Amino acid sequence: QIYEEALEELRTDKSIPFAPKLQGYLNLYLNREHALTVSELARKCNISDKEALQSTLDTYNHDCDTGIDSEFGKEKGCLQPLRTVPFYAINYCAKSKYWFTPWLTMGGLKVDETSGLVLRKDNSQTIPRLYAAGRNAAGLPSKSYVSGLSIADCVFSGRRAGMHAAKNGRH
Repeated sequence: QIYEEALEELRTDKSIPFAPKLQGYLNLYLNREHALTVSELARKCNISDKEALQSTLDTYNHDCDTGIDSEFGKEKGCLQPLRTVPFYAINYCAKSKYWFTPWLTMGGLKVDETSGLVLRKDNSQTIPRLYAAGRNAAGLPSKSYVSGLSIADCVFSGRRAGMHAAKNGRH
């Protein structure tokens, strides 16, 4: 289902620039593996611990059923179970048999806005000496990423974290 949604988004979303759209199509059609079972997908992807992959998927699907992401704290509305066959995997490895697919993280970590320290999952307090900077710490810039868009966020959040660490570091 997610695979079909990704194809549909590439077909219909006019805000995605040509180059990322082409990269998306190439990945979804050529640079991927698919299989009817998780074990077979693991074999095709050269994942030696098939049981760990199945266990990870089972845990994730259970979390989707309960609406609570026990591992990463993903919001309930973003949890989508992975049960529909075939299962897909895209190769994002630099040694892909076709090409390197550039990717980056956008958002995901919640930080204290004055220091750049990462907040605990429940947002109750910061994690001492664990800083985040760059796109990880600045949230989502927009629906689409344009090269260079994150430079200011990276400079600002890196400077903020560095200044706080220098001021509060142990000597």
